[in-house]
Amino acid sequence: MGHYAHLVGGHPRPQQSPVEYEVEQLRCAVDGEPFEWSSPEVAAALPRWRSLLQVGSGDADTMWGDVGQLHWLLRDDALPEEAAFTWQCG
Repeated sequence: MGHYAHLVGGHPRPQQSPVEYEVEQLRCAVDGEPFEWSSPEVAAALPRWRSLLQVGSGDADTMWGDVGQLHWLLRDDALPEEAAFTWQCG
């Protein structure tokens, strides 16, 4: 599977841009906050995200996109049910 690993906790291994950017954008959009992809506010919030789980393509004949990975992250001030999901493929 190469670097497309299953991880619990730790640091995500993104295939594209940092997954923290994607979930922070989602959080802003859901909350109705204005944002831009490269805004300083989004960048400043990135350290608040923690990886919960990363699931890589490959095992048991699973494939998300082009050898993709699923990511669940949680902000350090959030409840477990507020976890965010994103996925990337190469």
